[in-house]
Amino acid sequence: MKLALDEHIASAVAGAMARAGVEVLSIRDLTRKGSPDAENMAASAAWGGAILTFDTDYLALAKSGVPHGGVIWCPQRKYAVSGLIRALLALRASGLWPGPGEVHYL
Repeated sequence: MKLALDEHIASAVAGAMARAGVEVLSIRDLTRKGSPDAENMAASAAWGGAILTFDTDYLALAKSGVPHGGVIWCPQRKYAVSGLIRALLALRASGLWPGPGEVHYL
């Protein structure tokens, strides 16, 4: 299971997910800072991972048919960092982790 974190996701999420056995990278590890969202989606897909984001632009791109390795979207103010980590761990445990072309809303 792989997860790319969009630029605005707290680094604590990376550590917690890595400890849970998820391979985690920042999108900055896959593309340059400030890259267009479509480029970030393509890089995440090429790496074989879903991307976690608060950015609704990813939802629009996915809906328009831009290929991606999976999108996990959450409203930015829905969770504190600890709550976001718990939600991701629950998603992992549920077996519903999004694959290519799939979108999951937290």
